[in-house]
Amino acid sequence: MLKNDCFELGHISKTSGFRGALVFMLDVDVPENYKKLESVFIDINEKLVPFFVKSFHLPKNSRFATVQLENVNDIEQAKPLIHHKLFLPLTLLAPLEGNQFYYHEIIGFDVIDEVNGNIGKVTSIIDMPHYAILQVDANGKEVLIPAIKDIIIKLDRNNKVLSIKAPEGLIEIYTK
Repeated sequence: MLKNDCFELGHISKTSGFRGALVFMLDVDVPENYKKLESVFIDINEKLVPFFVKSFHLPKNSRFATVQLENVNDIEQAKPLIHHKLFLPLTLLAPLEGNQFYYHEIIGFDVIDEVNGNIGKVTSIIDMPHYAILQVDANGKEVLIPAIKDIIIKLDRNNKVLSIKAPEGLIEIYTK
């Protein structure tokens, strides 16, 4: 499995107990969607290594799950996995509709502002506490645009276009 075919689920934050249980920090919108996880990929030395899940306990309203993996039976086997990132195949993501999107989905989309026209292509997303920020390459200049519903007008997946209504003066700050 390649990273390009996966999304980042979170990371392993610590061990739990002496039998090799791990605490997964789930960096997703709805952690409860992953309660019946059968397996997970762990990034070890830039390679995704599959592990089967023996048990998965996620307290209500929490992002931290206590997980027992098959073949990880004691704390000495678990410790080397701490701080490693967790991945799942993109096929496990529920399809989104309308203007909702997964961050990885819009990389490379053209950003078209209703006043300024084609701004450039989305190069990455900065995930901030209150909202995400689109990083857009505007002919070699970086333009930062809040990814909020008041700005995003339409997402056209077929044509890979993100139509926006940028606040007055925002685009000009970066392109002058």
